[in-house]
Amino acid sequence: MASNLPPGCSLGDIERAFGTEGPCDVCKKATGDCICPECPLCQEQGNLTCYDEHGLKFSREQRISQAEYRICELEEMLDSARYYLDWIQQEA
Repeated sequence: MASNLPPGCSLGDIERAFGTEGPCDVCKKATGDCICPECPLCQEQGNLTCYDEHGLKFSREQRISQAEYRICELEEMLDSARYYLDWIQQEA
């Protein structure tokens, strides 16, 4: 995937700058598509504290979604590095 963003800038950086809501902290899906269960103690959804302190365990689907999100992050980093390399190589 080619990117027209400057080196070191990701789509996530732009979304944060414009106040766009990011992914769920736990499953990493868009907030409206969150697959996290409601915590039986505090009734919150998508809160990492519930996994650290309230005994919730990550489901298989959550772990898959987290891994897919991490892969996307790494692909963005790789695209940025390639773009930067191309830019350096084209300098006169």
